[in-house]
Amino acid sequence: SFLNYWSTGSQFSNCRVWSAKEELVKIMPKVLAENADLIILALHQGLAFRDSRKVNEVLEIAKLFPEIHLILGGHTHRDFPAQVLSNGVVYIQAGAHARSFANISVTFPENGSPQIESQLIPIDQKVQIDKEAFAIVKKHYDQFLNRLNTPITQLDKTIKSGKVGIDCEISHLIGHAILKASSADIAIHGRLSSRSLKAGRIGERELFSIIPYENDVFTAELSPKDLQLIMQEQMQYQKSYTFNAPINFVYKVKANSIILKAEHKNKEKLTLCFNSRVAASGGKRFPILIQCFLLRYQQFRWQLPTET
Repeated sequence: SFLNYWSTGSQFSNCRVWSAKEELVKIMPKVLAENADLIILALHQGLAFRDSRKVNEVLEIAKLFPEIHLILGGHTHRDFPAQVLSNGVVYIQAGAHARSFANISVTFPENGSPQIESQLIPIDQKVQIDKEAFAIVKKHYDQFLNRLNTPITQLDKTIKSGKVGIDCEISHLIGHAILKASSADIAIHGRLSSRSLKAGRIGERELFSIIPYENDVFTAELSPKDLQLIMQEQMQYQKSYTFNAPINFVYKVKANSIILKAEHKNKEKLTLCFNSRVAASGGKRFPILIQCFLLRYQQFRWQLPTET
């Protein structure tokens, strides 16, 4: 599974990942035995008509289980007020980042299936805060804000985002950070968002903007020839958001050659580090990289250097 590599570390030690479709095959007979008027499936997967990684199973689920009336999805950050899928299954997704919510209306005719209508309503200043709900979460909300606003360091100048491998200071920063944390020889890294770090106070709010999800660090032992093959593989995605540039070594594209630092030139094996997003997407995109995995990983807490 895509998440088997992404979700690692002690915080996931009791978690296992299975295909949603496979699990539904097991539980749907019990659900159908209840003779429910309305069956709703909520899952963190999106509607993707082309999905080479096979991480969004919505279309397959709708085809396999026409008894499901409504699927509430996410993950892809798309707006779907009400998309009718195969077999009449309705799919609704209210965008992302709390920009809107779905107002869903269901009517039950005397004969036939439930009729589902929906509209997406923007969440802005016109939407009133639910006082009861806010009172429940206020303590945690205040702690969260305090943590976000606590300074970690100060930047004298802006660290800019850009094209990975060309002018992206952010990918360079993160790449060297994981290199130091893992004590590896070399690294590959790309961008995790399009954000820059502006000069001034830096806290977890700003760090989250450039690293917007959990990442562990993987390491792999490989030969210079392995590294050459991995970089050939990476160059196929140079124009994609998935591209990872070399850190602490140089790859010459036209010559298809690796230039290592003096202290690494005589090593038969090099330790390469990369984040768990790369490992996760490697299942489809980076098969050569996957072959170089070590059966170990290192958890890493992001720390920003105080000097830029």
